[in-house]
Amino acid sequence: MEGIRKEYQKLEDNNRQQQEAIAQEQENQQWNAFVDTITDKIDGFNSVEGLDVELDDNDKQVLADFILERDETGVSNLGKALNDPESLVTIAWWALNGDKLVDDMTTMFKEQV
Repeated sequence: MEGIRKEYQKLEDNNRQQQEAIAQEQENQQWNAFVDTITDKIDGFNSVEGLDVELDDNDKQVLADFILERDETGVSNLGKALNDPESLVTIAWWALNGDKLVDDMTTMFKEQV
């Protein structure tokens, strides 16, 4: 009876390990797809509100690191910023008003020149 129980437990353990490995592989595939998408978006980031933006390779790397690099707890700098109330408010303000601000500044600059 004990032998049957041990064999059944071994099969359960193997099955659980296989399921965990499958889940981990799926998570890795999703993460890699996310990284590829972010990298493509950074490579294609070339304007803000009609103004040309030119990022050199170092700028692109810094931006990618801010979004993608995770600390030992799995949190990125962007994640930390989104968890900080002051940073979150600033990010939200820029998301809502940044384009208008850049447009207004461009208009003002053009009028001055």
